[in-house]
Amino acid sequence: MEYSISYIWDKGSRPVNQDSLHYIHMSVSGHSFIMAVVADGIGSFTYSEEASGYLVRELARTFRIMLRRHPDSGMNYYMRGLKRCLYRTHRTLSEYGRYNNTPIATTCSLVFIKDRKAFLLHLGDGRILYNNRLLTPSHCDRHGHLTAAIGIAEYQRAYIRRLRFRRNSHILLCTDGYYKHGSKDNKSSILITVSI
Repeated sequence: MEYSISYIWDKGSRPVNQDSLHYIHMSVSGHSFIMAVVADGIGSFTYSEEASGYLVRELARTFRIMLRRHPDSGMNYYMRGLKRCLYRTHRTLSEYGRYNNTPIATTCSLVFIKDRKAFLLHLGDGRILYNNRLLTPSHCDRHGHLTAAIGIAEYQRAYIRRLRFRRNSHILLCTDGYYKHGSKDNKSSILITVSI
């Protein structure tokens, strides 16, 4: 299998980019692994760019540790580890916000791929599309306000979906600024194309 990965990271008209993205592609023990994540700090909160950056760094660190310890493990091992990382990050950001009397939060759209199998973890108003088909819900109420994010309110479980990559397919992870055409917000996305 061959992969190509491309991304966009644009702050739009905002003074700072509150989006963070990261991808890792590694081959270990005869398996090909990819983890890609797009996080969007909540713009109305202070330190939103730090929230998204912290989440992305913690997910990347957790991924590398799990891969180093147990590269031959099944998908459930990686899913549990990354879900625990989301929860730990939520607690850390929540505690920081309470201690400093300022909310701090971010959204998260993540795909983990091992060979042709994959799973998604998603919280917030970003999007994940597979072959141009929307796979993730928007965690917003009818007024467009976020109902789930990492760092605010009670922890909401991430939306999880498993999938298997077919021949010549692609997956797109993006923030709300990317899919809302004409938005002046930050625009970030990662596109992964798989050729078999």
